Amino acid sequence: MISAPLDQFTTKRKTELDGANGMDGKKARVDQPSKVLHVRGLPPDVTDDELIAIACPFGRVANVLSLKGKGQAFIQMQDLLAATNLVQAYNSVQPSIRGRPIWFQYSNHEEITAPHSGGSGSGTDGANHVLLVTIMNAIYPITVDVIQQVFSKFGTLHKVIIFNKNGQIQALIQYASVHEATAAKIALEGQNIYSGCCTLHLQYSQLAQLTVKYNNDRSRDFTNLALPAQPPTAAVGMALVHQQQPAGMQWQQQQQMSRAPVLSHPSAMNVGMAPMNAMYAAPASPGAQFQPMQIGGYQMSAGYAAVPQSSQAAMQQLAAAAANQQQGRTVLIVSNLDPERVVLDELFMLFGVYGDVMRIKRLFNKPDTCLVQMTNALHAQLAVDYLNGAPLHGRPLRINFSKHPSISLARPDLDPNAAMTGAAPQPNLTKDYSGSPLHRYKLANSKNLQHINPPSSVLHLSNLPPGIQEEQLRQLFSQYGTVIAFKFLGPNQAAAQAAPQPEPQKKMGLLQMDSVNSAVDALVALHNYGFDVGGRHVYLRVSFSKLKLQ
Repeated sequence: MISAPLDQFTTKRKTELDGANGMDGKKARVDQPSKVLHVRGLPPDVTDDELIAIACPFGRVANVLSLKGKGQAFIQMQDLLAATNLVQAYNSVQPSIRGRPIWFQYSNHEEITAPHSGGSGSGTDGANHVLLVTIMNAIYPITVDVIQQVFSKFGTLHKVIIFNKNGQIQALIQYASVHEATAAKIALEGQNIYSGCCTLHLQYSQLAQLTVKYNNDRSRDFTNLALPAQPPTAAVGMALVHQQQPAGMQWQQQQQMSRAPVLSHPSAMNVGMAPMNAMYAAPASPGAQFQPMQIGGYQMSAGYAAVPQSSQAAMQQLAAAAANQQQGRTVLIVSNLDPERVVLDELFMLFGVYGDVMRIKRLFNKPDTCLVQMTNALHAQLAVDYLNGAPLHGRPLRINFSKHPSISLARPDLDPNAAMTGAAPQPNLTKDYSGSPLHRYKLANSKNLQHINPPSSVLHLSNLPPGIQEEQLRQLFSQYGTVIAFKFLGPNQAAAQAAPQPEPQKKMGLLQMDSVNSAVDALVALHNYGFDVGGRHVYLRVSFSKLKLQ
């Protein structure tokens, strides 16, 4: 029931339900479509971010009004089409927030006019209409046009500034409202602009306003397109931003632009869109146009409204995908494995390339299927993005999110044989890797996240023992396929012997196998391979490379 004070915050719509059968129109179910939706069954302390997260896959969220303590809220979508798609989809798939089922229906209000954090400036919980975006592993050029293609789908862009710092590309993006910035942050965190590269990390900026002096490939004021152009320079970002605020805020802006990027993981409430590498096909050459974004049978328009292309099943698929991501699931179901060659430690090695693996369980009744639990939702999404369809022992993997929230451990096995990865001893069907020393991302803000590549025939080898010869490595890797080429990286062998160091310098190399399948098989078998060097072990590190030798 809508309380009386709410009327001053909404524009009411007259319907035929008013007074029908002696009932107040407010209490009757409203079936006439409206872009303002009523949500019930919410947690009492639900946040605007959680509401935006569950609604933004269907279109831009224009406003949110929460009825604190009542478990209800109103969400205003950008247009009637977005609201209709949301209601139809969530009538087929049960949405939930924090495990609690919620229900959507049309409201008898035409608009939410309440003052809210959707205006310019900062909102609650540090939300802001200015985002600081870090683009990691940027292979293709990042220009204002690229930023506009990706970020304009979530709202109206006012200003964009791109700058380079510490070898990485960063951008300050100012939206018209906090809600638009929040929707972009929720949907794009951890996604790729192009397939396998240009990974986005987003955080709220502490800046209240940006001032742009020039419109070019590195900066643009969309509210004033008459600004002159100037050839971009490496320092253009620092030169263009001037705060019309006290000196303290000016210093704060300079600190933010000079600070090294801080990686974070999406929280459990984050809804990603379908992976960005599914939204946009990598261009054949830098500067090529993006392909239209398509999710669950919908082609998303520039306004980010879902345009139905097939049937109700497509909307169900979209809603299911949104609900999956919204709950931050970390357990994956991996099928089409070779039942005769399933080794949990090998799966740990492979999935560990894209995130830290906590537990793996082989299904007793499905010998070609395993459950893999990652540390967090970001690592799980990366594993799905990069490994779904990748070959292992000659069979393409089939990976999806599991309905299970976690993998339970069975009674510990008393078998004294320890796994080569350092996993705690468990029954043959389940292993716990939470304490493994081989996690690649166990350090906070690990730079390894910046160097993730899809499976390829070229492997990057690091931590090679001093004095090792190319022939030794070729012989080692040839057990898993034909070695096409090899190249040492760093100081050559002759230089190392001519000028020995007190501690011999560790080397790296690139090794190309005859196929991606051979490279995958070699990685899962030889990552952490131990070389005996003078009575101590040196452990090989293997990962996929984006470089080509031939």
